[in-house]
Amino acid sequence: MRSSIRSVLFLLFVLLAFQRAHATHVRAGEITAKRISTTSLTYEITFTGYFDVEGGKPAADSQDDVKFFVNNDGPISVPRDKSKLRNIGNNTTINVYTFVYTFPAPGRFQI
Repeated sequence: MRSSIRSVLFLLFVLLAFQRAHATHVRAGEITAKRISTTSLTYEITFTGYFDVEGGKPAADSQDDVKFFVNNDGPISVPRDKSKLRNIGNNTTINVYTFVYTFPAPGRFQI
C-alpha cells in the first residue's frame, strides 16, 4: 500500500514537472504491476490514467502513448489501448497503457 502511494505521488510529480504537460486534463492515475509468470520475473505493468474531457479533451485525446522508466531502462514508449478507452461519467475518461517487462533479478525497482 505504502509503495503504491509513493508510486502514484511520483507519477503525479513527473506529470506536473514537465512544461509541455499541461496537467489541466489529468485528474488521477495509477500504476499496477501483475506478475504473469511463475518461472520468471515477468510482469504486466499498467498505467491507468483518468482524464478530464470537459476542459482538456484535445489534450486527453492526444495522449496516444506514455513513457515508462524502470530503474535505468527507458524511455519505454507504450501506446494507449484504444479498446479500453471509455467514458466513466463526470466528464472523465479512462486511458489504459499496458506493457510486459521482465526484471533482471529479484529486488526493488522504481517504475
